[in-house]
Amino acid sequence: VIKFTENIKASTFYNKITIKNLTTRKTVKLSKINTVYIKTTKRTANTWYTVTIPRAAIKDIAGNNFLANYTFKFKTG
Repeated sequence: VIKFTENIKASTFYNKITIKNLTTRKTVKLSKINTVYIKTTKRTANTWYTVTIPRAAIKDIAGNNFLANYTFKFKTG
């Protein structure tokens, strides 16, 4: 779950949001339920993943995109 401090909506590159398995370097298929929840269709246990949200993937209600790409990583249990 990715929470934002204000209301958001999908933008030009919303379909470019990715999750990559850092062991296999493969991108995991996603099921994007809405602009806050991103659910993978398959994960491997005890594996690091990187989430990348491109600058123009999400914007606020006023129409402002992210200022830069946003990337973070997490590890499954």
